Amino acid sequence: MRLTKSMMFLASLAIVVASCGPKLEQPSIEARNSEILTVKGYQFKDLNKNGELDAYEDWRLPVQDRIDDLISQMTLEEKVGLMFHPNIAVSPDGVVKYDLTDEEKAALAGVNETYAGPIGPGGQQPAGGGMAMGQMRRTATAKDYIEVRNFRNILNNGVAEPKLFAQWSNGMQEIAEATRLGIPIMFSTDPRHGAKLGAHVSGTQYFSQWPSTEGQVGITASRNLDMMRKFGEITAQEYRAVGLHMILGPQIDVGTDPRWSRNAGAFSEDANLTSEMMLAFMEGAQGDKVGQDKILVHLKHWPGAGPHEGGGGNWLVYPGNNFDYHLIPWKAGIEAGALAAMGYYSGTYYDTLNVNYSYYISTEVLYNQLGFKGAICTDWGVVGRGPLNPRLQGKTTLKDNMEMIINAGVDQMGSETNNQLVIELVNEGKVTEERINQAASRILQWHFLLGLFENPYVDPEAADIIVQSEENQAAGYQAQLESIVLLTNKGVLPVSAESKKKVYAEGIEPAAIAKYATVVDKPADADVILVRTTNSAPRTGGGFGGGFGGGFGGGAAATEIDITYPAVYYDNIKKLKATGKPVVVGVDVSGSWVVLPEDWEETVDASFILFNPLDEPLMEVVFGGFNPVGKMPFEIPATMEDVRNNLEDVPFDTNGKYTFGYGLSY
Repeated sequence: MRLTKSMMFLASLAIVVASCGPKLEQPSIEARNSEILTVKGYQFKDLNKNGELDAYEDWRLPVQDRIDDLISQMTLEEKVGLMFHPNIAVSPDGVVKYDLTDEEKAALAGVNETYAGPIGPGGQQPAGGGMAMGQMRRTATAKDYIEVRNFRNILNNGVAEPKLFAQWSNGMQEIAEATRLGIPIMFSTDPRHGAKLGAHVSGTQYFSQWPSTEGQVGITASRNLDMMRKFGEITAQEYRAVGLHMILGPQIDVGTDPRWSRNAGAFSEDANLTSEMMLAFMEGAQGDKVGQDKILVHLKHWPGAGPHEGGGGNWLVYPGNNFDYHLIPWKAGIEAGALAAMGYYSGTYYDTLNVNYSYYISTEVLYNQLGFKGAICTDWGVVGRGPLNPRLQGKTTLKDNMEMIINAGVDQMGSETNNQLVIELVNEGKVTEERINQAASRILQWHFLLGLFENPYVDPEAADIIVQSEENQAAGYQAQLESIVLLTNKGVLPVSAESKKKVYAEGIEPAAIAKYATVVDKPADADVILVRTTNSAPRTGGGFGGGFGGGFGGGAAATEIDITYPAVYYDNIKKLKATGKPVVVGVDVSGSWVVLPEDWEETVDASFILFNPLDEPLMEVVFGGFNPVGKMPFEIPATMEDVRNNLEDVPFDTNGKYTFGYGLSY
């Protein structure tokens, strides 16, 4: 093409403008299996090893331009790999499992682990054990997942010392960088900052310790937005230190039915308080600009899983015509820049389809009405559960399910590994490559915004210093203190620490009490009795546990969900009360909300609602070292009859004995 004088002038003007513009800030660059290119004084990674600076390697360009260039270079198999979000857990020794040994291959011959169901955050546990819930299949290896199947989004719910965790993350990223296009891995994890680990992530707690084993309901009880913002900051700081990039949360379901078994993983029964707290967490964790020092949030569970029929079962219902109420946190989160959403297990009232199979719920509402710009991922095991529609359920294959989910507008499938099925769907014309490109484009936003193409590596030595630092632990401890709700008090609290009272305790470590009082072995010898229990009856069998039962949609809600405080605990409390000694009870809320006995205030002398703090902060409150400030993030129904009569989608309609916002101080 011949340049005209005007074109030459414009080109020279562009050079002058560019040279006079502000100097760009060079991001951190680290390459281990590719070369570093220097162009006009800036550094870039030659990820595709061609000796040239490609658009997707150029951090100066807009993200969408980089995405478009990368997708143009990707094979169908590479793009489809982005649409899977399987599990691999960090090994406790920090060593990457690259491939199976010959002995392991022989032992696993004939084992089929391509089906991820039936339900739950980690898919099924293979027969004979060998996989922790939410962690990984026995057949999973870095070679198979990264090099063969092209997976670049991996859930890591494993536990290891921070330094070893970081080493493992680096090892996985090195393998990814060595591949044809050098696409890095985006590692996600479920919430793992509870005072004690539980639910999705189990084992030793190496991260800083905050209220609640799952979710942010404890910090919500404090009503402290600055604390929630700090929690987000520290979560991002500690996740990035070990090589984690996305939290599968926060859970923004509004707990309008007290029976739902995952209420305690959410923020509140109030949609507006949920939004306020969520935005504070997002501000801390994700910030205005994600970058290399922040993480992405993955809001769940679309479209708001609080209003289950009868408090459980398969279907979301709206007898109070209150669907929009449950969208309030979603609208706020999307406006604040959330780029990941997780669809739940349950079916929608609109077309009797699981929400991930519903084009209306996934595309018409989330994308078209709410303006969502990110990617939708199914919850773990949704694909294997089927569409739920009575005409279809039990009559579809795994491949059929994937076809329905992708064409509904869902971009990624949690826990699934059978990528060949999607490749077949494209080759058969049942899913267009244009739709695959759309999903890949939405997902790749995560990797580019997080700065992973420039530097996915972390410093293991720094991880040892950052994770569970003294400063972070102090912030978590303060949050535990502020989460404690004083429900009743007949003047028994605070217990005087100066007089060294004699205390008989159940459910509390004696060492936590010994700082303030003398621990005795018999109730009759005590000046005061302290009891700590939960709102869930003791488990008698296996399974995932009380906090996640019917909420995963496991069957119809034919059996009534009774959330009355367990009789086994209350009978024991009444026996202790019969000694004539004052009894103080702390009730940890786990799973559903709770209905306390009608004569609760006559039986106990003081009581707390707890969100799983450690014993030490609880004892500091009991013995007057901290004046409780916690306020109820939900209401406690007066009776089970009130619960039965509540409308599942409507808040505060259970004749609350202790209302939303209730909480005493000394």
